[in-house]
Amino acid sequence: MRALVILGLAWLVSAVLVLLIRDWAERKAILDHPNERSSHEVPKPRGGGIAIVLITLAGSALWWTPRFAVVALAALVVAVVSGSTTCGTSRPRCASACSRSPRWPC
Repeated sequence: MRALVILGLAWLVSAVLVLLIRDWAERKAILDHPNERSSHEVPKPRGGGIAIVLITLAGSALWWTPRFAVVALAALVVAVVSGSTTCGTSRPRCASACSRSPRWPC
């Protein structure tokens, strides 16, 4: 029963965080513009996955066992890789920073 309550709370908090991050991204014009590889046809806000990673890490910290340590580590790796590739061609705000750095292929 405890696990179901925690799961329900995690779902609720992550849903609220995704909505908050989505609204913030729309206000700041942090959008993913469609290209030939996109499955969407209109610009979509970016960053909602941050909420999922934060909730996963928080849940792993609360339920700290070797199994959840692996989940936390995997979530952190995904977040770092995802964040490091965010500065691509589909994010105009990042284009000038990308062009100055040989590390970011724009």
